[in-house]
Order: sequence, then C-alpha cells, then structure tokens
Amino acid sequence: MTPGAVLRWHRRLVAKKWTYPNKTGRPPVDDAVVALRMPPAPRRDTDMSWRRFLRTQAASMLACDLFHVDCAVILKRVYVFFVLEVSTRYVHILGTTTNPDGPWTTQQARNLLMDLGSRTEGFGFLIRDRAAGGFQLPP
Repeated sequence: MTPGAVLRWHRRLVAKKWTYPNKTGRPPVDDAVVALRMPPAPRRDTDMSWRRFLRTQAASMLACDLFHVDCAVILKRVYVFFVLEVSTRYVHILGTTTNPDGPWTTQQARNLLMDLGSRTEGFGFLIRDRAAGGFQLPP
C-alpha cells in the first residue's frame, strides 16, 4: 500500500459523501401552497411627506393637551384640558381643574365620547403630549 493509494481512496470517499444530486432550479411549489398565495401589495407612494400624511389622515385624528392659567383672583394655577379635531380644527374644552389627576381626566374623556356620539367611529388616532409636567393621561 502506497501513500498515493490511500489519498486516492480518501478522495473517492469524500466525493461520494459530499456529492449532491445535480438538480437545477427551484423545486416545484405544492398546489395547496399556490392556492394560499396573495397578490403583491400595490406600490406605495415613496414621496409621502409628513405634511401630506397628516392631511390624508386628518379626518381620523384627535389631539389633546393641557394648558394652564395662573388665576390672580383665587391665587391658583388652573389647568384646562382640551381636544382638537385635526381636520376641522374644532376645539372641545373638556374641563378645568386645579388638580388634573387620572380619574378626572378619564371622566373628561368619557364626557367627550358622549358628546361626539356616533362620530367617535370616525376617529382612529389620538395625538397627545407626553411631557412630564406632573400630568399623565390614563392608558
């Protein structure tokens, strides 16, 4: 036995072990899978700016926030909770308080929903400020 013979046997063994069938192309897709395929989504506008997006979605958006007024008569800061309908720019003043906590805010939101009635179904987004000024909207 020569070293060349051992190397030749080794090459044949490796060739048999690691030789894959010569199938070209992709395997066929099963008919059940073909039936599940969905058509591709339509092309989206890649030039969508933030301003254009807001104009498109404005009818379904509400924005809410607080502002405060320092009242010299009662020597207290009064907070005003308001909601803006983005598309019409109509402002709803929901209420005023000197202590805007979670339960008060929740009740004001409920009152707004009752005032809007069936129009609430048209709104899908609420924009709110997350400033850490001691006031947090309930989740």
